[in-house]
Amino acid sequence: MAITFNSSAIDGGLAATGIYAHIIDVAGPKKTDATTNPNVAESWHVTYGVILHKDASTRASDEPGWRNRIPSRHIDRFKWTAANLDTYPTMAVLYADLKVRLGSGDGNLDVATSIADA
Repeated sequence: MAITFNSSAIDGGLAATGIYAHIIDVAGPKKTDATTNPNVAESWHVTYGVILHKDASTRASDEPGWRNRIPSRHIDRFKWTAANLDTYPTMAVLYADLKVRLGSGDGNLDVATSIADA
């Protein structure tokens, strides 16, 4: 699974079309328990990392390390949160979350257009 998108400004003004993004690791789920921390509502958290490549062929030829990757401070790691685990955080759920974040202007992520499954 992966997604593609166009960008007018990734960290430092890089503009590109067909950027290929894929999730590399998932940590969790972890439960925030309201009994141990009464200031927060009980919820579940999953974090996931994202790697960006210029396009799908660059991803296919990637080797370990950062040589063929696009560095980004704003598109690198995200936290998916849910009140319960009725919708277990499968890869499809996490990719849907990533597409929403890229398209919604979440923080500094207002740089993505034409978001599609790859």
